[in-house]
Amino acid sequence: MRNSRAAYLAARAAMIGQGQPSTLDLVSQCFCLAHWDEDVLLLALAPAIDGSIGPRYGALQGRVTASPCTPHVLAKLLFCCDRLPAQAMQRLASEAPLRRYALVSVEDGSSLPMGAAIQLPERMRDLLCGFGGHEMGMDEGVERLAPVPLPERLQDLATLLAQIDDEPLRLQIIGPSGAGRTALATEVLARLGLGALSVKASLAGSESALARDAVLEGCGIVLTVEADGTPGLARRLDRLLPQPLMMVSEAPIEGMEHVPVTRIDPISPVERAALWRVVADVPSTEVLTVAEQFALDPSRIAAIARQPGLAVRGLWTACRDLGARDLEALSTRITPRRNWDDIVLAPETRIALDALVAQITGRAEA
Repeated sequence: MRNSRAAYLAARAAMIGQGQPSTLDLVSQCFCLAHWDEDVLLLALAPAIDGSIGPRYGALQGRVTASPCTPHVLAKLLFCCDRLPAQAMQRLASEAPLRRYALVSVEDGSSLPMGAAIQLPERMRDLLCGFGGHEMGMDEGVERLAPVPLPERLQDLATLLAQIDDEPLRLQIIGPSGAGRTALATEVLARLGLGALSVKASLAGSESALARDAVLEGCGIVLTVEADGTPGLARRLDRLLPQPLMMVSEAPIEGMEHVPVTRIDPISPVERAALWRVVADVPSTEVLTVAEQFALDPSRIAAIARQPGLAVRGLWTACRDLGARDLEALSTRITPRRNWDDIVLAPETRIALDALVAQITGRAEA
């Protein structure tokens, strides 16, 4: 057993020496894992890649059926006893790295009986096996962003925001939809040498999985909190995420008063026209028309400019088609705080309205 362990560690060290560390070493470095944590990941992975392992785990626990990895299995294999030491149990606690960042999932929530199944989420299983690209296993509401050209005033603002002495950076970017909030946040992260993951609070899954993916991808998170969205995810990510968190919203987010707020104004038609000239080779007259008529943000302007055949279709047509295709994303859902019963009218106003209704009704009947 010791010889096998020594050979295993020597092989990993050789890969590191060649500048090609194993995926396990990269994950371990990202999340500051202990050797014990690495063993847990491998033992949890084993039943998923070798059909003979599950029955062996079951036999270790006196079962006649296959079993996933459990604390009991870990105790048997790593300590040759039926109970885990207290220090090992602490490394399986909900606030320890393995579960804090969703590297493993443990059945029965925060409790940890000796028979609880310890398994790998699909994202971690694929990663350790070397399968799939960067986005494989990410939540539906998560999208990787790339920097886009910005108006000069937002470029200057990004330079200032990237110099904020806060580790990890937390920032609220407040402004109306279409003001370039997300593009500004992405640019700030790029100035810090990081990628950006766009997350919509209403669509996102587990904050632990979001934090895990952000660390693995070397990204900060750009969290969009809609006007009627819950601020709960923002608060949880603020507590959990070791990477920068940029929150974009139309108003300051409840419960995030400790986070600096930057307000930005809408992008003017002149600024939009300047952006169009940077990203698209189209006639100046057409640029002025679409800049005035379509209040698009920098990200949408860049997306349209990347479309093939833009010169043939025309810029105005491309902008119109985007509005028809993505109407829900371009619109803002407003939830009224009042209804008709909340309207208070003076008595004389009610009398006048009743008379008007009677007059209209009488004409309709005539």
